[in-house]
Amino acid sequence: MSGRPAGPGSARVPAPPLAGARPLLRAGMVGIARVDVVDADPAAGKPPLLVVRLQPADAADRAPWLLDRAGYALSGGARLHPRITDVTPTPGRRDEVTLRLDAEGDRDGYTLALVGESADPFHGTAGLRFRLDCAGTDCATEPATAAPPAPATVRIDYLARDFEGFRRALQDFVPTRAPGWAETNEADAGVMLLELFAATADGFSYVLDRVANEAFLDTATERRSVAGHLALIGCPLDEGASAETVLQFRVSHSHLLVSGFAVRQQDTAGAGPGGDGDGRDGAVFETVADALLLPAHNELTLYDWDSPDGYLPSGATSAHLVGDLPALVAGDLLALCDTVTGRAEVVRLDRAPDRLPPSAFGANGTPALTRVTWSRDTALRRDRPVRRTVVRGNLVPASHGLTRRERIVLAAPGRGGGGTTAGAAGTSAWATARPAVAVPAGVVLVTVWGLADGQDVVVVVVSPLGERTVHTVDQDGPGGVDGFPVPIVPDAPAGPWRALIGRTVEEALTAPQAVARWEVRPAGAPAAPDAPPPRLRVPVPGAPLGIDAAGRPQLQVVIDGTEWRWAPTLLDSGPRDRVFTLEFGDGGTATMLFGQGGAEPAGRGAFGLRPPDGAVVDLRFRVGLGTGGNVPAGTLTVPADQEADQAGARTGLGGWLLSVDNPVPATGGRDPQDLDDARRAGPAAAGRREVAVTARDYADAVAEFDRSAGGGLISRAGAEFRWTGSWVAVDLVLDLAGGTELDDRLAAELLAFLDRRRLAGYDLRLLPARDLPLQLALTVCVEPGFLAGAVGQDVAAALRPGVRADGSRGLFDPEHLSFGDPVLLSRLHLVLSAVPGVRSVTVDVLAPLDSATPDADTALVKATGQLTVGRDRIARLDDDPARPERGRLTLVTRGGS
Repeated sequence: MSGRPAGPGSARVPAPPLAGARPLLRAGMVGIARVDVVDADPAAGKPPLLVVRLQPADAADRAPWLLDRAGYALSGGARLHPRITDVTPTPGRRDEVTLRLDAEGDRDGYTLALVGESADPFHGTAGLRFRLDCAGTDCATEPATAAPPAPATVRIDYLARDFEGFRRALQDFVPTRAPGWAETNEADAGVMLLELFAATADGFSYVLDRVANEAFLDTATERRSVAGHLALIGCPLDEGASAETVLQFRVSHSHLLVSGFAVRQQDTAGAGPGGDGDGRDGAVFETVADALLLPAHNELTLYDWDSPDGYLPSGATSAHLVGDLPALVAGDLLALCDTVTGRAEVVRLDRAPDRLPPSAFGANGTPALTRVTWSRDTALRRDRPVRRTVVRGNLVPASHGLTRRERIVLAAPGRGGGGTTAGAAGTSAWATARPAVAVPAGVVLVTVWGLADGQDVVVVVVSPLGERTVHTVDQDGPGGVDGFPVPIVPDAPAGPWRALIGRTVEEALTAPQAVARWEVRPAGAPAAPDAPPPRLRVPVPGAPLGIDAAGRPQLQVVIDGTEWRWAPTLLDSGPRDRVFTLEFGDGGTATMLFGQGGAEPAGRGAFGLRPPDGAVVDLRFRVGLGTGGNVPAGTLTVPADQEADQAGARTGLGGWLLSVDNPVPATGGRDPQDLDDARRAGPAAAGRREVAVTARDYADAVAEFDRSAGGGLISRAGAEFRWTGSWVAVDLVLDLAGGTELDDRLAAELLAFLDRRRLAGYDLRLLPARDLPLQLALTVCVEPGFLAGAVGQDVAAALRPGVRADGSRGLFDPEHLSFGDPVLLSRLHLVLSAVPGVRSVTVDVLAPLDSATPDADTALVKATGQLTVGRDRIARLDDDPARPERGRLTLVTRGGS
């Protein structure tokens, strides 16, 4: 059977979808036995060739179209698609031809197919590839290798979290790798390495557990971690407070008492929790202000005005003292002590006393008097009988704690990485050089501390080449030399330099007392980029650190002669600000935390200046905190610098002190907040709303301010929003309590309190409430059988402010009327109609007391049904004959019996 080649447009019939072994070549048909690729030779100009072996052996005779390029089709490839350009038969063979291509193909697979009627459906195609990759699977054969051994099974104990657990796990694992190793002697090097690995793993395990625990409030164990979590939600951790009281000194002659005089309890077992830490004689208190003590102020007498049972009533703010007392001044403290009960109250004079001569009252026998007045903040809380009350002066405020002073030298990076060393007397000497990196033709300042006073100071400067320069320096301060200049010559070699300090050259070279180091870089050499310095943490060498009632730590920090201030947080500090904050730990321990700013311009993230290495830090702080300082009255009687048995002898104090005690108990001492309590209370407090949005929010905020100030300042408040044309303003009207004035101090404190609650862009204006006195004239028609006079009294009682016999309050009581509340006629008739015996009521006049046209105002009230009141005014009708300016009520009764 002969066939003819298909035309270029004919399509080859695809092979049937038959799986399994390929069938034999069908009789009379031709196919492809194999295809060989001959690579192209671009240098010789030879294109690629395909050598095709056909089947059967006389394939070319059976199908002459196999000698035509149209009898073949080459398909496939991803990027290159070569075409068949010529077919050449192999001489002497009828089953092999050579196909010439116009280009070489890519690495993808191709298919050569026979296109003719006699092409076998299964043997008429063959696959081929150009550019074979022998490293792949085309022709490379994988070397015969033995199967890798299965890895040894290692049993991992995930419960091993400490040193013993890791050591046992390693002891069980080592025999699986070294079966012959069975050493258990602790001195063996292998056992030592095993235990070192276990200790290292134990340290890593601790760090991982600690990081995971401290990252959450519920599991944090360190106090600073809990404080940080609570600070993020606006609930700072309470670190406690030191107790406060006043000390009364009885002196034999005038004495100027300097702040810091210490007094302790007598006959106490120990300081206990929150004590001063000495564990011997209980809590120690120190005076916090200077005071001039006078014998005349040891005990003062109240003038009784010849009244045997006279007394100062509770709430009193003034009294008369016997005698001329010119030394009393505003701000002095006086204690009014009951000689029977022993209770005392302390008042603070708010102005200079008035000195009254004997003739001031025009009565014979009246002695010279001094009238003293004190502020309402210290008004008497209970009645004080004059004849059994004694007044004591020479009062000085005191706080729980003992003052300590320490000097710390910040270590250079080469010795502890910016840590601290104690600089108190008796410690080894310490030297530092500034700047730490110098250039030729510059100067390095060497500072030395901790030397013996009066010692000769020899400074031997050693260059990197070993050259020595000797300097003899005199001490310019107690135990040290501050800023001795060491010149750096222009041709100074680069490298590390040293300054050796001793009493002699030999001592400085062999056993120096201190060494200062710095580095000299060549002039013009680019400075290596310095990494930002680490946060500097300096522990306060004393605990518990005292904290005053306002939450400020009783700590004074002076660095290189300049005082640095404490800030609650460093987030609001710039890179040049000399500030520090404190991190508190357990037991009242505190650590000073400084920023990362330097003398050169720093980024905004520095958050405060960092003290230079080698700086001298002088600390003055108080040690004493907690409820252990809340001691009873009359217990602080022993000067702290005397033994108890010597206090009675009054020795060692120059003879000026007769006695000392605290007339009132010490109060205000608080222990640091417990961490468990903080975890419970912190999230709950964070949910409390502290933003003022509505008028009620502003009124509640004012009430909270009044409670925080001790109460009794502001009775109530009302707010009204007002558009100014550009922004919103809030007019906050305040109903001040009796005796309170909206002065600048109160206004500033209230505005500062409300500033964190107001909405951004809202202005606040404080307005004191004003009364609107009213005039009200009524004609009451009385029911028969009722006395007109009695009914009239009941009607007046139903209107006047105050509590009635049945417990209810009158219509014009402040509990019923607030800022801007109108007076409603309907409510007036409702209240009066409930009075027994009232048949009807006619309102004749209802107008402001100062109205010039009361009739017209009354007509308007009847037309509208209400008397309008301004937003900052409160309607008032006291009907008090002694104070007619507070409102007037006129009643006319008719009828009755």
